[in-house]
Amino acid sequence: MDTINQKYEIEIEVLTPVCIGAGAEKDWVEGVDFIIKNDKIYKISLQKIIEHGFDINTITTYIAEHNSKALANLLGDSLKSISDLVIPLPASTTNPIKACIKNELSNNPLIPGSSLKGSIRSHIYKYLGGKEKDGSDVFGKTSQGENFMRFIKISDAEFERNELVNTKIFNLHHLQDTTWEGGWKHERNETKRTYKPTGFNTIYECIMPGEKGYASIMSSTSGYKKLNASLTRPDPLQIRKNDVLDIQNLFARINQDSKGYIEKEIAFFQKFSQSEHAEEIIDSLKAILQQTKACLSTNTSCIIKMAAGSGFHSITGDWQFNDYTKAPLDRKRNRDANPKSRKIAIYGDNTFSLMGFVKLKCLSESEIQKRNKTIAQKNEERQLNAQRNQIKTLLHRAESLTQQNQYKEAEDTLKGFNLYSETLKAEKEAEYEELLQKVQSGLQEIQRIERAYQEKAEKYKASIKTANEAILQNDSESALRNFIDAQEINPNGEQLADLKQNIYEKLLEEGEKAISNEDYNLATKKCEAARELFPAKDEHKQLETRINRAKSAVFGLSFLEEKNANDEYKVNNFNTAKDRINDYLKKQKLERIPESQTDILQTALIRLYKQAKPRDKKSWNEFNDSNSIWQKNIARWIGKDKAEEIYNNLFSEQQ
Repeated sequence: MDTINQKYEIEIEVLTPVCIGAGAEKDWVEGVDFIIKNDKIYKISLQKIIEHGFDINTITTYIAEHNSKALANLLGDSLKSISDLVIPLPASTTNPIKACIKNELSNNPLIPGSSLKGSIRSHIYKYLGGKEKDGSDVFGKTSQGENFMRFIKISDAEFERNELVNTKIFNLHHLQDTTWEGGWKHERNETKRTYKPTGFNTIYECIMPGEKGYASIMSSTSGYKKLNASLTRPDPLQIRKNDVLDIQNLFARINQDSKGYIEKEIAFFQKFSQSEHAEEIIDSLKAILQQTKACLSTNTSCIIKMAAGSGFHSITGDWQFNDYTKAPLDRKRNRDANPKSRKIAIYGDNTFSLMGFVKLKCLSESEIQKRNKTIAQKNEERQLNAQRNQIKTLLHRAESLTQQNQYKEAEDTLKGFNLYSETLKAEKEAEYEELLQKVQSGLQEIQRIERAYQEKAEKYKASIKTANEAILQNDSESALRNFIDAQEINPNGEQLADLKQNIYEKLLEEGEKAISNEDYNLATKKCEAARELFPAKDEHKQLETRINRAKSAVFGLSFLEEKNANDEYKVNNFNTAKDRINDYLKKQKLERIPESQTDILQTALIRLYKQAKPRDKKSWNEFNDSNSIWQKNIARWIGKDKAEEIYNNLFSEQQ
């Protein structure tokens, strides 16, 4: 825009609930953005949840699953304190809650200038006789810099509060004949006369009736004049365009359109008033019609419909239909048909109305001054409240850190308390002093714990050092004692794992050495100590095997001479002797019995022969018989010559 010739300060008063949607990604989803409990909506804050010390992994799991019930159970009594907003639930719904666009700094709801300009554009489009969907036939082509709407600029308007409003679809449906009847849509294919608040309903975050915001409408007649001068042919709509660049003329056009639109809507609901609460909708429209007629008397204000729930007629500028009640009415089957459904807001004391009606009013100089003063006071109060909230948040965070024994962090947080005015500080001085005392006591306790920890750390360090020195000096017992001391002091110490492995290896080494020195008791002791350190390892099991082999090698066939408590030989027949000897050879990995053990074998064979029953002695008698014990067993154990020698000795003794 080249030059702003006119700037109009506008008051925007909401007449019926208005929602300028923030986009689907901002919609509230149950179990993610909010929790419902006792017919209230709790708009949860992830940051506050973390500050309250809840397990973030559990919280994010529940949120990912949209598990509202589990979240509510987990948060319990803390639900209110971790919520940014707690508001009544107007009605249950399975749909996400439609969020309105907000000022990112103040979090107050907005009517963006672009949204208001879009609604005004529809009326200008109708006045200029537009037929093309993109409006290029009356506004000009944007690509060529001809778009007329660039000569009108509108600022955003901010409002103080919003509420949740339930909406239902008022729909027409066929009776058994072809007659249309009005009703409420409760399911995709179910429309009935009776009203119920749930079923096929949507909740919107809305700016409520009575709320007021302020914006500026700016126009540039000189800019449009300059554009006209550059055209090869004069704009045939020049007079009308100049007309709507004046605010009163623009408001006059809007009022005329709104009056006609509301009258047609009243006629629509009067014709299809068979359903419950149709009369309330008509009464609401009549009240807005009266305000529109009043605006027409001066055109310093106007009534306009906009935003979510505006409906087809309002969005298009209402130029296509002179009567909403005439068939065809079903736009699903006929794109040129009259729409047969309306979105109705239900709020307050059972009020039923169409959404999106606002009143625009040009402010006088005195009204502008009064507004500016009011805005300044509100900004000051808002800033003061923001600081109060900051103090509240600061103290809450310090309290939370104190409960988590994070006293140094709590102390650093409390230092921010002194940034605020003396008045604000005085409001929370007692709470601050109580917290400060807790923090100082906590810090003293931390210092005591740190001293005790330092002492333990020194003992731990000394035990580790002594254990390592003992390993170098081949003193595994001392190393093991100091390892146990260190482990008791700090079970998770970083050096314990390496030290434990080193002691284990030293015990195995000393066990091997004890075997070499034929000190089997010491070797067994080292093996057992190693097993206690690492029960699942294989190295000490291998050592145990070697100890057993060494013992067997030393004691040889002495098991043939072992007796029980009754002084009876444990090996009392040849088959038992044979099994024990074969097992001995296998364990010792020997092909033959050592020569040093043949005397024990001979003595045992003589004894076993004497004890053998007559029928068993047959296998003893013939040395060269292939089935005799001599050829099948004894010759294999000690060789044929030595076996024959024992055979001869045995039977010469018998003679």
